[in-house]
Amino acid sequence: MKIIKNQDKKLLMKDIRDKIESNELKAGEQILSTKELAEKYGIAIQTAQRLLTELVNEGLLLRQKGMGTFIKEKKNSTASGVVGLVMRCHGDIWNEFIVKIVSGLQEHNINTILVDADSDTQSLSYMRNHPTVKQLIAANPLGIITCDTDLGNSLANDNPDIKVICISGENINPMTKMDIVCPDLFHAGYMAADHLIKLGRKHISFYKIKPEDESITSKRRELSTLCDGYRTTLTEAGLSADVMVDITDGLNDMQMFCDRLVSREKMDAIFVNFDYRATQFIQAAAEKGINVPNDLAVVSAYNTPWAESFQLTSIEYHYELIAGKCVHLILEHMEHKTKNSRQIIKFEPELVIRKSCGWRE
Repeated sequence: MKIIKNQDKKLLMKDIRDKIESNELKAGEQILSTKELAEKYGIAIQTAQRLLTELVNEGLLLRQKGMGTFIKEKKNSTASGVVGLVMRCHGDIWNEFIVKIVSGLQEHNINTILVDADSDTQSLSYMRNHPTVKQLIAANPLGIITCDTDLGNSLANDNPDIKVICISGENINPMTKMDIVCPDLFHAGYMAADHLIKLGRKHISFYKIKPEDESITSKRRELSTLCDGYRTTLTEAGLSADVMVDITDGLNDMQMFCDRLVSREKMDAIFVNFDYRATQFIQAAAEKGINVPNDLAVVSAYNTPWAESFQLTSIEYHYELIAGKCVHLILEHMEHKTKNSRQIIKFEPELVIRKSCGWRE
């Protein structure tokens, strides 16, 4: 299990970018080894490896097997065209993700068309008839990146010459015709529950959406994948899954959390599917004068500034790497005229250890 310490890990990336821009590092020049970079910047070897991978995905570095990592030669980009982004546009994760993709494509003179596909209540497959999506298809885009598998499959089937990339982390049929670039949500649920078990917790609750709703949207099926990992860990440890079900009413599910705190039901840990939701639970209990035990372990399934402000242990999915890979696939498609290859690329999540319990100190 990888663990990130709370420190600035991207100094390495900034230094390499600055040195390439100033021509201190020239095309073809080999950079230090991963081990040497880790020692120089005071970070883990795995972290150095991940940051270099991001620079490779951005097209700044080139890895040669058995030889090392080199500064990639800059090419005069004459690329032009458009890429459609049909995805959720709100929240700490998606804003940064979209900015990363847009800036990466702009470096290669590729424009983007953004279609807001935010929907928690119904399938996004209806988006294929959205006027903006129809205009996008008519413009013969280089590619379309979406967060919804239903829409992605539909677009890939109907438009085989358009590169379709889906970033949904749900369990996906391997025979899909689109490319999948996503976080490994199953592993995320697995490692979160494993962390709580190692803390000695035996009555771990999990907050999730009602099973009958999971078939509606890709977003909800993602939560089901997260829960599968959670359940698997508990089963392997001989523990039963204690599921706190979301009844799709924000006030009621917070009340459910408060009720559990004052009831006789045991709950010594909770794994919440979003860090903002975790903070809302904690605040709701405080407002009602309900004591939240200081030894209640809390882990969030997402790592955003909310988790950091509460010093909450959470899961980091490295969406910056996912964005970089999406850009790389679009450029590869342009250069080699690749078809949708049905490849599934999953990025390993990491556990950000802050405070799993005792966070009120």
